[in-house]
Amino acid sequence: MHISRLTKRLTAVLTSMVLLLVVILPVSVAKSASPTSQTLKVMVMSDTHMIVESMIKGTEDYQHAIDRDQKVFNESEAVVDKQLEKVLHARPDVLLLSGDLTKDGEYRGHKALAKKMRELKQKLPGLKIYVTNGNHDLNNSDAKEFNTADGTAIPAKKTTPQDFRTIYDDITWQDPTVRETYGLSYMARPAKGFTFIVIDTNCYTADTTFNGKNEHETRGAIPDDVLEWAVRKTKAAQTRGDTVIGMCHHGLVAHFTQEPTVMGDFLVGDFKTVSETLADAGMHYVFTGHLHSQDVAVMRTEKGNTLYDIETGSSITYPCPMRAVSITRTNIGKADTDNGAKELLKGITIQNLPISHKDPQTGVWRDISDMTAYSKEKGFNTAVLVTVLKEALGNALGEYPTALDTAIDKLIPDLMDMPVTADGKHSLLDTVNFAHKKHLAGLDHGGDPAWYREARQNVEDGRFLAALTDTLCRDLAVLTGQGVNTLAKTELIKGPTVDALHHGLFGAAHVGYYTAPQIARDLNEFMAKTLDSLAQDNNYKDDLTFTITGANVRKTGPADWSSVAHGVSETNVVQKLIGALLGNG
Repeated sequence: MHISRLTKRLTAVLTSMVLLLVVILPVSVAKSASPTSQTLKVMVMSDTHMIVESMIKGTEDYQHAIDRDQKVFNESEAVVDKQLEKVLHARPDVLLLSGDLTKDGEYRGHKALAKKMRELKQKLPGLKIYVTNGNHDLNNSDAKEFNTADGTAIPAKKTTPQDFRTIYDDITWQDPTVRETYGLSYMARPAKGFTFIVIDTNCYTADTTFNGKNEHETRGAIPDDVLEWAVRKTKAAQTRGDTVIGMCHHGLVAHFTQEPTVMGDFLVGDFKTVSETLADAGMHYVFTGHLHSQDVAVMRTEKGNTLYDIETGSSITYPCPMRAVSITRTNIGKADTDNGAKELLKGITIQNLPISHKDPQTGVWRDISDMTAYSKEKGFNTAVLVTVLKEALGNALGEYPTALDTAIDKLIPDLMDMPVTADGKHSLLDTVNFAHKKHLAGLDHGGDPAWYREARQNVEDGRFLAALTDTLCRDLAVLTGQGVNTLAKTELIKGPTVDALHHGLFGAAHVGYYTAPQIARDLNEFMAKTLDSLAQDNNYKDDLTFTITGANVRKTGPADWSSVAHGVSETNVVQKLIGALLGNG
């Protein structure tokens, strides 16, 4: 009996051990084996430009500020709340905020946004939130408090680089996945197989600004030491087999072909060299903002390495979008790629969001069913264009005559109201807004209405050049006679106002104005190709919903810079002059 009981006990113990091994062994083996697939879910918000509602008041100063902008500032806080609600429901692994978090770097705005991020992390404890600053966010003397007793806007407390780091410290920098910092740049590993390199591309301190002051600038730059650091981190990540994802505020690849000429401040300085350097180091994707367009652009280096610049539009500028992107790695350690993994990126656009809020300017409760449709009503207007031109002249020339300021105040409205179709129903401003909004919305791939095609053709053919010349000469008559004479002597094209102006100023009719064919052709070509570069994307068309594969496979063939192949001839004088005037020559 004793032996029998002992035998039964031994049998039971051995059976239990076998069963335990059967259960444990597969788990143990699974833990030690390399995963066959890794997926990271990322959501992106950019250029939120949030102003705290309590800083807004329905005053003349505030109305003047918002009239000169395309952003829907009254709705900014409500839009941010709605987008964060989308993040909460989607439960991604990473949330990226790619700069211009506040209207103009208001300290209270950053504090309020950080509070919202903190509350989101409490609801999603595993969420990694990576932020970077934009050109509006730091050392910005434009920060204003509009909610004052007498309605006069006063300076608000602005945010310093030290403030920024402190405000978002527990949101981003204290996260254990942030492994190394370099100023406000940093490297993070949110999950095995994925490395993020976040690069501060902004100019806001005396050692980086043109005027040597601690003041924000629109343009972007990556100092040599920061670029060298980013390259080292990228190469190290690639060596350990990671997929490397960049994030910065300014673009690294042009998002419309004329961007380097007419809006060069929205690209990082020397963008070709920077993008080539990072692509050759192993960075093949970068999330950017700043230009406010929902656009994907791609380039390939001479060595055959590819970089996709995935720009996300502004939360409060048409079409008020955000992005959701999944990054999947398969065949890990076996793929014939630069990091041994096969990569797949799939992205979608989230927009058309509804909001409900009490309008801080009017005090009226509003239900807006579709922020995309609502924000489309905002666009370029003469006040915005006057401001942009004066800022460009100020940056290029420093001081310039007050008379030119006066001329610009008259000239821009007159130019924008010029009809560009035979029926007179559509103006130059309509044409510019149409092309620009197509680009902002990622819809820049055909389907233009008849009126726009007519307007564009009239631009190319020079059919409204006479009206343009007349308008210029008439409105610039506030300048010195010599200035007008110089303009008249360019003899772009004959026009009745030019004749009358010359007769009035110089005492005799100018007989036989002659078209200067080359200059006229250059001007027509410049204007038509600039419209085309916004309305027709010939680089990467899938801006809203995209699938990217093979980015980390080296390609053979020449470098691909179709993102800047604007089609303007290299000898175009107007192109060169505009580039030089805006500092992009």
